[in-house]
Amino acid sequence: MKSNVYTVMLAALAAGVAPGGQAAPDWSYALPSTGLLPSAFSYEFASSMRERHGGASHFGMQDVSLTIPLSDPRASSLHGWAINAELTTTLSFVDAEGAIGLEGDTLYKMTLPLSFIRQTPAGDRWILAAAPTVSSDLERGARCFDLGLFAAYTKKWSDDFSLTLGAAAYPRFARYYGVPVFGFEWKPAEDWKVVLKGYRLSAMNALDERLSLGGFVASKGGVWTVETERGARMLNVQSLVVGLAGEYDFSQQGQRKRIIAVELGSTLASSVRFHEFGGSRDADESHHYRPGLYASFGVDFRF
Repeated sequence: MKSNVYTVMLAALAAGVAPGGQAAPDWSYALPSTGLLPSAFSYEFASSMRERHGGASHFGMQDVSLTIPLSDPRASSLHGWAINAELTTTLSFVDAEGAIGLEGDTLYKMTLPLSFIRQTPAGDRWILAAAPTVSSDLERGARCFDLGLFAAYTKKWSDDFSLTLGAAAYPRFARYYGVPVFGFEWKPAEDWKVVLKGYRLSAMNALDERLSLGGFVASKGGVWTVETERGARMLNVQSLVVGLAGEYDFSQQGQRKRIIAVELGSTLASSVRFHEFGGSRDADESHHYRPGLYASFGVDFRF
Protein backbone atom coordinates (compact mmCIF):
# COMPACT_ATOMS: atom_id res chain seq x y z
CA MET A 1 0.00 0.00 0.00
CA LYS A 2 2.96 2.33 -0.43
CA SER A 3 2.39 5.75 -1.99
CA ASN A 4 4.11 6.57 -5.31
CA VAL A 5 4.70 10.27 -4.66
CA TYR A 6 7.53 9.87 -2.17
CA THR A 7 9.17 6.67 -3.38
CA VAL A 8 12.01 8.61 -4.96
CA MET A 9 12.38 10.85 -1.89
CA LEU A 10 12.78 7.90 0.47
CA ALA A 11 15.30 6.23 -1.83
CA ALA A 12 17.41 9.39 -2.02
CA LEU A 13 17.33 10.08 1.72
CA ALA A 14 18.26 6.46 2.44
CA ALA A 15 21.42 6.78 0.37
CA GLY A 16 23.37 8.29 3.26
CA VAL A 17 25.91 10.13 1.12
CA ALA A 18 28.96 11.35 2.99
CA PRO A 19 29.46 15.14 3.32
CA GLY A 20 31.20 16.88 0.42
CA GLY A 21 34.20 19.16 0.47
CA GLN A 22 36.70 17.00 -1.42
CA ALA A 23 37.36 17.11 -5.14
CA ALA A 24 35.49 14.42 -7.07
CA PRO A 25 36.00 13.13 -10.63
CA ASP A 26 33.55 14.31 -13.29
CA TRP A 27 32.11 10.82 -13.59
CA SER A 28 32.34 7.60 -11.61
CA TYR A 29 30.13 4.55 -11.21
CA ALA A 30 30.20 1.48 -9.00
CA LEU A 31 27.81 -1.18 -7.81
CA PRO A 32 27.49 -1.86 -4.07
CA SER A 33 29.98 -4.39 -2.70
CA THR A 34 27.14 -6.94 -2.61
CA GLY A 35 26.47 -6.52 -6.34
CA LEU A 36 22.91 -6.75 -7.61
CA LEU A 37 21.61 -8.60 -4.57
CA PRO A 38 18.36 -7.29 -3.02
CA SER A 39 18.98 -4.57 -0.42
CA ALA A 40 15.50 -4.22 1.09
CA PHE A 41 12.40 -6.37 1.61
CA SER A 42 9.02 -5.50 3.10
CA TYR A 43 5.65 -7.12 3.71
CA GLU A 44 2.50 -5.14 4.55
CA PHE A 45 -0.92 -6.50 5.56
CA ALA A 46 -4.28 -4.71 5.82
CA SER A 47 -7.12 -6.98 6.93
CA SER A 48 -10.44 -7.21 5.12
CA MET A 49 -12.54 -4.14 5.98
CA ARG A 50 -16.31 -3.66 5.76
CA GLU A 51 -17.65 -0.75 3.73
CA ARG A 52 -19.16 2.17 5.64
CA HIS A 53 -22.73 3.45 5.29
CA GLY A 54 -24.18 0.07 4.42
CA GLY A 55 -22.09 -0.44 1.29
CA ALA A 56 -21.96 -3.92 -0.18
CA SER A 57 -18.24 -4.64 -0.35
CA HIS A 58 -15.19 -5.75 1.63
CA PHE A 59 -11.59 -4.75 0.88
CA GLY A 60 -8.15 -5.80 2.13
CA MET A 61 -4.65 -5.88 0.68
CA GLN A 62 -1.21 -7.43 1.12
CA ASP A 63 2.00 -5.96 -0.36
CA VAL A 64 5.35 -7.69 -0.92
CA SER A 65 8.22 -5.40 -2.03
CA LEU A 66 11.80 -6.09 -3.05
CA THR A 67 14.49 -3.49 -3.82
CA ILE A 68 17.64 -4.11 -5.88
CA PRO A 69 20.39 -1.44 -5.86
CA LEU A 70 21.79 -0.34 -9.21
CA SER A 71 24.54 1.96 -7.90
CA ASP A 72 26.55 2.72 -4.78
CA PRO A 73 25.92 6.45 -4.11
CA ARG A 74 29.14 6.71 -2.11
CA ALA A 75 31.18 5.60 -5.16
CA SER A 76 29.02 6.87 -8.07
CA SER A 77 28.91 10.55 -9.01
CA LEU A 78 28.48 13.05 -11.85
CA HIS A 79 30.20 16.46 -11.51
CA GLY A 80 30.13 16.19 -7.72
CA TRP A 81 26.54 14.90 -7.48
CA ALA A 82 26.22 11.43 -5.96
CA ILE A 83 24.09 8.99 -7.99
CA ASN A 84 21.64 6.64 -6.33
CA ALA A 85 19.65 4.23 -8.51
CA GLU A 86 17.58 1.18 -7.61
CA LEU A 87 14.71 -0.97 -8.81
CA THR A 88 11.71 -1.62 -6.55
CA THR A 89 9.11 -4.23 -7.47
CA THR A 90 5.88 -4.62 -5.49
CA LEU A 91 3.25 -7.32 -5.79
CA SER A 92 -0.12 -6.50 -4.21
CA PHE A 93 -2.72 -9.16 -3.44
CA VAL A 94 -6.23 -7.75 -3.16
CA ASP A 95 -9.01 -9.27 -1.08
CA ALA A 96 -12.10 -7.63 -2.63
CA GLU A 97 -15.70 -8.81 -2.45
CA GLY A 98 -19.01 -7.33 -3.47
CA ALA A 99 -19.55 -4.13 -5.46
CA ILE A 100 -15.89 -3.42 -6.35
CA GLY A 101 -15.89 -5.93 -9.21
CA LEU A 102 -12.18 -6.41 -10.00
CA GLU A 103 -11.40 -8.94 -12.70
CA GLY A 104 -8.06 -9.89 -11.10
CA ASP A 105 -6.78 -9.94 -7.53
CA THR A 106 -3.02 -9.46 -8.16
CA LEU A 107 -1.46 -6.07 -8.94
CA TYR A 108 2.13 -5.14 -9.65
CA LYS A 109 4.22 -1.98 -9.60
CA MET A 110 7.79 -1.41 -10.82
CA THR A 111 9.62 1.82 -9.93
CA LEU A 112 13.12 2.88 -11.00
CA PRO A 113 14.12 5.91 -8.87
CA LEU A 114 17.21 7.81 -10.01
CA SER A 115 18.49 10.41 -7.54
CA PHE A 116 21.23 13.02 -7.74
CA ILE A 117 22.40 14.13 -4.30
CA ARG A 118 24.80 16.88 -3.30
CA GLN A 119 25.77 17.37 0.33
CA THR A 120 27.68 20.38 1.60
CA PRO A 121 30.44 20.37 4.23
CA ALA A 122 27.93 21.97 6.65
CA GLY A 123 25.63 18.95 6.27
CA ASP A 124 22.95 20.56 4.04
CA ARG A 125 21.70 18.47 1.13
CA TRP A 126 20.22 18.98 -2.35
CA ILE A 127 18.23 16.17 -4.01
CA LEU A 128 17.05 16.06 -7.64
CA ALA A 129 15.31 12.89 -8.73
CA ALA A 130 13.06 11.13 -11.21
CA ALA A 131 11.11 7.88 -10.83
CA PRO A 132 9.50 6.16 -13.83
CA THR A 133 6.74 3.82 -12.65
CA VAL A 134 4.75 1.06 -14.35
CA SER A 135 1.69 -0.32 -12.53
CA SER A 136 -1.20 -2.56 -13.51
CA ASP A 137 -2.95 -5.83 -12.77
CA LEU A 138 -2.12 -9.13 -14.44
CA GLU A 139 -5.29 -9.02 -16.55
CA ARG A 140 -4.44 -6.13 -18.90
CA GLY A 141 -2.27 -6.02 -21.98
CA ALA A 142 -1.81 -2.23 -21.66
CA ARG A 143 0.18 -0.81 -18.72
CA CYS A 144 -0.01 2.48 -16.88
CA PHE A 145 3.23 4.51 -17.06
CA ASP A 146 4.08 7.66 -15.16
CA LEU A 147 7.22 9.71 -14.47
CA GLY A 148 7.58 11.16 -11.00
CA LEU A 149 9.80 14.18 -10.37
CA PHE A 150 11.23 15.41 -7.08
CA ALA A 151 13.41 18.28 -5.87
CA ALA A 152 14.22 19.23 -2.28
CA TYR A 153 16.69 21.01 -0.05
CA THR A 154 17.51 19.85 3.48
CA LYS A 155 18.92 22.43 5.89
CA LYS A 156 20.80 21.15 8.93
CA TRP A 157 20.16 23.76 11.61
CA SER A 158 21.94 21.81 14.35
CA ASP A 159 22.90 18.28 15.34
CA ASP A 160 19.34 17.94 16.74
CA PHE A 161 17.21 19.45 13.96
CA SER A 162 17.06 19.46 10.15
CA LEU A 163 14.32 20.74 7.83
CA THR A 164 13.43 19.62 4.27
CA LEU A 165 11.48 21.73 1.76
CA GLY A 166 10.73 20.89 -1.87
CA ALA A 167 8.17 19.73 -4.39
CA ALA A 168 7.11 16.42 -5.97
CA ALA A 169 5.02 15.77 -9.07
CA TYR A 170 3.29 12.75 -10.58
CA PRO A 171 1.42 14.44 -13.46
CA ARG A 172 -0.75 11.47 -14.36
CA PHE A 173 -1.63 10.24 -10.87
CA ALA A 174 -1.82 13.41 -8.75
CA ARG A 175 -5.10 15.31 -8.83
CA TYR A 176 -3.31 18.66 -8.60
CA TYR A 177 -0.29 17.55 -10.72
CA GLY A 178 2.16 18.27 -7.91
CA VAL A 179 2.45 18.50 -4.13
CA PRO A 180 4.73 20.46 -1.78
CA VAL A 181 7.27 18.49 0.23
CA PHE A 182 7.85 19.26 3.90
CA GLY A 183 9.78 17.16 6.36
CA PHE A 184 11.98 17.35 9.42
CA GLU A 185 14.13 15.31 11.79
CA TRP A 186 14.17 16.44 15.42
CA LYS A 187 15.87 15.05 18.52
CA PRO A 188 14.01 16.58 21.50
CA ALA A 189 16.10 14.45 23.86
CA GLU A 190 19.21 12.30 23.53
CA ASP A 191 17.22 9.05 23.21
CA TRP A 192 14.21 10.38 21.21
CA LYS A 193 13.83 11.11 17.51
CA VAL A 194 10.75 12.63 15.82
CA VAL A 195 10.72 12.36 12.01
CA LEU A 196 8.30 13.59 9.34
CA LYS A 197 9.27 12.04 6.00
CA GLY A 198 6.89 11.75 3.07
CA TYR A 199 3.49 10.72 4.37
CA ARG A 200 4.83 9.33 7.66
CA LEU A 201 5.25 10.91 11.10
CA SER A 202 7.05 8.82 13.73
CA ALA A 203 8.40 9.29 17.25
CA MET A 204 10.99 6.67 18.27
CA ASN A 205 12.73 6.09 21.61
CA ALA A 206 16.19 4.46 21.52
CA LEU A 207 16.21 1.91 24.33
CA ASP A 208 19.84 1.08 23.57
CA GLU A 209 22.28 1.30 20.66
CA ARG A 210 20.31 -1.25 18.63
CA LEU A 211 16.63 -1.26 19.66
CA SER A 212 14.12 1.60 19.19
CA LEU A 213 10.38 1.59 19.96
CA GLY A 214 7.73 4.20 19.31
CA GLY A 215 4.59 5.15 17.40
CA PHE A 216 3.68 6.36 13.95
CA VAL A 217 0.89 7.75 11.80
CA ALA A 218 1.11 7.38 8.01
CA SER A 219 -0.79 7.51 4.76
CA LYS A 220 -0.50 4.35 2.66
CA GLY A 221 -1.78 3.64 -0.81
CA GLY A 222 -1.14 3.50 -4.52
CA VAL A 223 -2.55 3.74 -8.04
CA TRP A 224 -2.87 0.93 -10.60
CA THR A 225 -4.51 0.29 -13.96
CA VAL A 226 -7.07 -2.49 -13.47
CA GLU A 227 -9.69 -4.38 -15.42
CA THR A 228 -13.19 -4.24 -13.91
CA GLU A 229 -16.68 -5.37 -14.87
CA ARG A 230 -17.13 -1.85 -16.30
CA GLY A 231 -13.92 -1.95 -18.34
CA ALA A 232 -10.45 -0.48 -17.72
CA ARG A 233 -10.18 1.86 -14.73
CA MET A 234 -7.53 3.56 -12.60
CA LEU A 235 -7.67 2.12 -9.07
CA ASN A 236 -6.67 4.53 -6.29
CA VAL A 237 -6.28 3.05 -2.76
CA GLN A 238 -5.60 5.28 0.27
CA SER A 239 -5.46 4.43 3.99
CA LEU A 240 -4.66 6.41 7.13
CA VAL A 241 -2.71 4.09 9.44
CA VAL A 242 -1.72 4.58 13.09
CA GLY A 243 0.20 2.17 15.29
CA LEU A 244 3.31 1.09 17.18
CA ALA A 245 6.71 0.54 15.57
CA GLY A 246 9.94 -1.19 16.48
CA GLU A 247 13.38 -1.07 14.83
CA TYR A 248 16.41 -3.26 15.49
CA ASP A 249 19.86 -2.53 14.08
CA PHE A 250 21.61 -5.85 13.38
CA SER A 251 24.74 -4.39 11.76
CA GLN A 252 28.14 -5.70 12.78
CA GLN A 253 31.24 -3.66 13.60
CA GLY A 254 32.38 -1.67 10.57
CA GLN A 255 29.01 -1.98 8.76
CA ARG A 256 26.48 0.78 8.14
CA LYS A 257 23.01 0.49 9.64
CA ARG A 258 21.04 -2.65 8.83
CA ILE A 259 17.47 -2.40 10.12
CA ILE A 260 14.68 -4.86 10.90
CA ALA A 261 11.40 -2.94 11.26
CA VAL A 262 8.07 -4.19 12.60
CA GLU A 263 4.77 -2.26 12.77
CA LEU A 264 1.38 -3.12 14.24
CA GLY A 265 -1.65 -0.86 14.16
CA SER A 266 -4.99 -0.01 12.58
CA THR A 267 -6.27 1.48 9.35
CA LEU A 268 -8.42 4.32 10.74
CA ALA A 269 -9.88 5.39 7.39
CA SER A 270 -9.56 3.74 3.98
CA SER A 271 -10.93 4.56 0.55
CA VAL A 272 -11.02 2.83 -2.82
CA ARG A 273 -11.71 5.07 -5.82
CA PHE A 274 -12.01 4.30 -9.53
CA HIS A 275 -11.21 6.82 -12.27
CA GLU A 276 -11.71 6.56 -16.00
CA PHE A 277 -8.60 5.19 -17.70
CA GLY A 278 -6.93 8.15 -19.42
CA GLY A 279 -9.84 10.41 -18.47
CA SER A 280 -10.84 12.74 -15.63
CA ARG A 281 -9.01 12.70 -12.31
CA ASP A 282 -12.39 12.95 -10.54
CA ALA A 283 -13.55 9.57 -9.20
CA ASP A 284 -16.53 8.00 -10.93
CA GLU A 285 -16.92 5.44 -8.13
CA SER A 286 -15.89 5.63 -4.44
CA HIS A 287 -15.97 3.23 -1.49
CA HIS A 288 -15.07 4.04 2.13
CA TYR A 289 -14.18 1.41 4.74
CA ARG A 290 -14.24 0.83 8.48
CA PRO A 291 -11.02 0.35 10.47
CA GLY A 292 -9.04 -2.87 10.07
CA LEU A 293 -5.84 -4.48 11.34
CA TYR A 294 -2.53 -3.30 9.86
CA ALA A 295 0.85 -5.02 10.23
CA SER A 296 4.21 -4.83 8.43
CA PHE A 297 7.67 -6.34 8.50
CA GLY A 298 10.76 -5.11 6.70
CA VAL A 299 14.52 -5.58 6.38
CA ASP A 300 16.55 -2.67 4.99
CA PHE A 301 20.32 -2.31 4.58
CA ARG A 302 20.46 0.40 1.88
CA PHE A 303 21.92 2.92 4.33
